[in-house]
Amino acid sequence: MKFVFRLESILRLRRRDEETARKNLGLAVAKEMAERDALGTLEQELSDEIGAQAQARSGEIWAQGQALYLEWTRGQNLRIAAQRQACLDAAAAVAKARSALVEARRAVQVLEKLRERRWAQWHLEQNRKEQAFASDVAAQRWMRLKAAP
Repeated sequence: MKFVFRLESILRLRRRDEETARKNLGLAVAKEMAERDALGTLEQELSDEIGAQAQARSGEIWAQGQALYLEWTRGQNLRIAAQRQACLDAAAAVAKARSALVEARRAVQVLEKLRERRWAQWHLEQNRKEQAFASDVAAQRWMRLKAAP
């Protein structure tokens, strides 16, 4: 007789859910890394421009150029702030995806443990049936040997 776990289809679904959660976590981590890279690029651009403006100030100062620089700096700071928020949102998405993966893994583990317990019970029952059968055969043989002179 073969062992049959009645909840096998549910276990397969839970494993599929776990794999989906694992993929979602990977996508969320990739997005977070991309957002952090974009933030680093924006901050580097601002830093480079500040350095370039510091060198330009050693000579004559062009008023319109300074006004453009200040306007660009304000815009860059706004872009940096928006990118920081995007990084925070991406980090929150990673945390959410990670917790979803943990929950999916727990659901799979519960069913796997149940399957192992049921298999152990089935295996023990099969061993007992085999022992009972072997005991019956041995008893019948003993009775035949005892009855035969």
